[in-house]
Amino acid sequence: MSNETDRQALLAIKDLVQGDAFPVFRSWNHSIHFCKWEGVTCGRKHQRVTMLDLSSRGLVGSLSPHVGNLTFVRTMDLRNNNFHGTIPKEIGRLFRLQQVILAKNSFGGKLPTNITGRSNIKEINLFSNRLGGEIPVVSFIVGANMLSGSIPESIGKLSKLEQIYMYTNKLSGKIPSSIGNLTQLSILSLSENKLEERIPNSLGNCKRLVGIDLGYNNLTGTIPGQIFRLSALSIGLFLGGEGKYGSIFKGILNSTGQTIAVKVLKLQERGGNRSFQAKCETLKNIRHRNLVKIITSCSSIDFNRNDFKALVFEFMENGSLDNWLYPECLHEQQGTVSLNLIQRLNIAIDVASALDYLHYHCEVAIIHRDLKPNNVLLDADFCAHVSDFGLAKILLPTVCRSNNQQ
Repeated sequence: MSNETDRQALLAIKDLVQGDAFPVFRSWNHSIHFCKWEGVTCGRKHQRVTMLDLSSRGLVGSLSPHVGNLTFVRTMDLRNNNFHGTIPKEIGRLFRLQQVILAKNSFGGKLPTNITGRSNIKEINLFSNRLGGEIPVVSFIVGANMLSGSIPESIGKLSKLEQIYMYTNKLSGKIPSSIGNLTQLSILSLSENKLEERIPNSLGNCKRLVGIDLGYNNLTGTIPGQIFRLSALSIGLFLGGEGKYGSIFKGILNSTGQTIAVKVLKLQERGGNRSFQAKCETLKNIRHRNLVKIITSCSSIDFNRNDFKALVFEFMENGSLDNWLYPECLHEQQGTVSLNLIQRLNIAIDVASALDYLHYHCEVAIIHRDLKPNNVLLDADFCAHVSDFGLAKILLPTVCRSNNQQ
């Protein structure tokens, strides 16, 4: 297609308009280049239409299917006119289109599915028309933008919605309870926003969920139990633990239902990949009751098509020692409970036992180099487990001695 195609498409649009209250089409003639026609904006380099703005021009008529030939258009604003008939499905061919504003017209019929399913479209405004039928949205993909405000309760009316990607925006407020009405939903990615309050229990109604990522928000309260009972679920819920090279999430193993902690590495940080390799090398041969047990590792691609590396550990119910030494950091449900003297003494013995094993009873001596309360985790019985070997150093091989605690 060429710029002549754009000119012919514009003339076809003009032909189907019967009323022109503000004679906008007076300039649409052969004596003027179409890039200078009123309401038309072209790119400087290629002289192709990038914006069609005919808003509030008092236009009456239908919209020509030839609009689908404006293949360079990014914004189409026809609001506040009197266009009628159906919205041409040919608009869905415009792969560069980002904004479709058709508000305050008289469009009828069903909304074409190939418009609402395009990942590049950032805004579809159809306010005050005569559209009927079901809303045909299947995928809502607006990740990595600067969207703000709250997620509306009306999202629960999008009954056919299967995927929601709204990660990395500036969304605030709560996750609407109406999201539980989306029974076809398989992917929910809301990470890296400013969402708060409790995760709605109604989310457990979404029986087809296979992936959910709510990390890097300000969500509070307990995780709805229904979510954990979804058999095929891969879940990412930020626990609040975050270091230079990674963040900690809580999840469920599909095969056994075991609660786990997943450390997702920040590969964009300098040394992040090296930290992952160091952890794997350090942890592959060590076994001790006072070291956090690694279940497996993962190297894959995430929802956003980025490299993904993670380590999967046993979940420690009582969190880090740091939270117990400084009670004001405790989660709401733990109140102001603190460690007694016997518990503190046992934790100190557990940590010493772990260090003794690492230094003297491994096949090779391992120096942790980052021992601090935040890297000591407590299980349900307040038994201490040393964790986070990202800065560990393996020394020259030493004589392996037996250890009754292995």
